[in-house]
Amino acid sequence: MVPAIKLQLWRATFGVFVSLGFALSHIALSQPTASQPASPANSSPVERTDATEPSESITFAPLSPSCPLPPIPLSDEAVSKMAFYSYIRELFAFALEQGHSPPLDDVFQQLHTAEQYQKQGQPDAAAAVLDRALAIYRNEEGTAAMAVAPPRLANTTRLLALSKFMELYAASGRAEQAVPLADELVVFTQSLPSQDDTSLRGLVGAANVYRTVKQNKQASSVLTYVIRGTEALKEPFVEAIILSEVTKVYANLNDPNRAAQVLLQAQELANAANGVSQKNAATVALVPAYLALGQHENASRIAETIKPFELRQQVQQAVSCTQVNPSR
Repeated sequence: MVPAIKLQLWRATFGVFVSLGFALSHIALSQPTASQPASPANSSPVERTDATEPSESITFAPLSPSCPLPPIPLSDEAVSKMAFYSYIRELFAFALEQGHSPPLDDVFQQLHTAEQYQKQGQPDAAAAVLDRALAIYRNEEGTAAMAVAPPRLANTTRLLALSKFMELYAASGRAEQAVPLADELVVFTQSLPSQDDTSLRGLVGAANVYRTVKQNKQASSVLTYVIRGTEALKEPFVEAIILSEVTKVYANLNDPNRAAQVLLQAQELANAANGVSQKNAATVALVPAYLALGQHENASRIAETIKPFELRQQVQQAVSCTQVNPSR
């Protein structure tokens, strides 16, 4: 099949992922609900009735189970890279245009299905699909598609897959199963000649896994590596988002002084972000970091800088909601 036709067919099946975004709070630590799942083999939470591509946005983890943050619309290429499934789609489209088979495409489709089961309160169904996705990943990571893919494409897709596996296992209350994946990601990342936002975000996720299983020294070591790595990033808003995540992990490690230092740096970088879209993304990332340190007034204050008014109001409502419904 010629690359142009393969690209068209692939976009039709995978393009639905575009609007889902990357939950920048990598590790959701709330326990899964006790809802009775449907059978993964007989039902699917994903409807693919429309192959059109919806507007892109970044989605953030809720401030608490009852206090969701709104999706942040994307308006430039730099920000769109931060939306998980949008970034995957563009990477795979590039691979097809270059005549390569998209590496790990089956894995990402399984991960997406597992994530949808989790969101629908079907943890057992999600776990079954997630375990199947991991088996596919182990089978495909050394296949010809990975071997012949350009190194940067192969490395990036591997990092993204490991990051999503960690996130979903931890979110399902199976953090112990996320630890070997975190170990793999850390070793692989540190073997690369340089770091970028993808590898650094993955490392923050690994640090959060270590923190969850009480490996605090390992978590702190990884965070120190991440902070050094952000100095090489070109976009201030990306640094701000990553350092906001680092702040939350330090806060959960009961190191408020270090968390406050990192948060101050993140705020300065958010102030230096270019354009409304980048500033909004960086600012919304700061909100949960301030809340993690108990600084509710500062979270409310920075929310006032978000534009337009409707988006600002939604973020402010989420911040106010946390006073009545604090995070568990």
